[in-house]
Amino acid sequence: MNTGAADSSVAFFDAEAAEYDALYDAGDWRGRLLRARLQAALEVLGHGPGRVLDAGMGGGRLVAELDARGWTTTGIDTSPSMVELARQRFPQAAERLLVADLAELPFADASFDAAVVTGALEYVDELDRGLREVARVLRPGATAVLSFPNYRSPHALWRRFALYPAARLAKRMFSRGRAAPLPALHPIAPGRFEAALAAAGLRLVARRPITGRTPRGSRLANLHAPQLLFEARR
Repeated sequence: MNTGAADSSVAFFDAEAAEYDALYDAGDWRGRLLRARLQAALEVLGHGPGRVLDAGMGGGRLVAELDARGWTTTGIDTSPSMVELARQRFPQAAERLLVADLAELPFADASFDAAVVTGALEYVDELDRGLREVARVLRPGATAVLSFPNYRSPHALWRRFALYPAARLAKRMFSRGRAAPLPALHPIAPGRFEAALAAAGLRLVARRPITGRTPRGSRLANLHAPQLLFEARR
């Protein structure tokens, strides 16, 4: 395991926890994208009952929304600051909101009826291992909802090759301000991600683009969406 990358990810989200969580309320493209992703996950899962895991829960917004829809929710995140935010937002489930690694989930096999992993797989050191862990804790027939960046989209290419390198250079030069963006660990095409799902034992059911601008069902959305949401079955 690349512990250096894992430590960098934890440090980044610890430093940026409050700012990242606040983006959900922002009026710019980042806020629209996060809200669209959250809403898409809720649409796929619908209402409980059942046990659902939010792996990479951030500040716990989706955990709270799922609880309101009748699910019994458990959440994990590698960032202690994110977990603390989630516990403050959803104190009645504080004992089920844990600091843990997606690649080493602290749960028995077949523990959950559903799992959500949004905004997290791109930061896991070993993508295949993380997907196997998600599959392991799901019961047969359970639903997995997973997001992954669309690294072939114009938006992702701009951020990867222009915006983020410039931000990291500025951080090295001035050593002030917000933390430098994390580099892409797994800049793979959607087809490669779908192959990884299958290898982990997750059968793809549907893929939908996540974008705050182009209508979700349009042909352009599949090409230009910054992120994709995958629905799969165990």
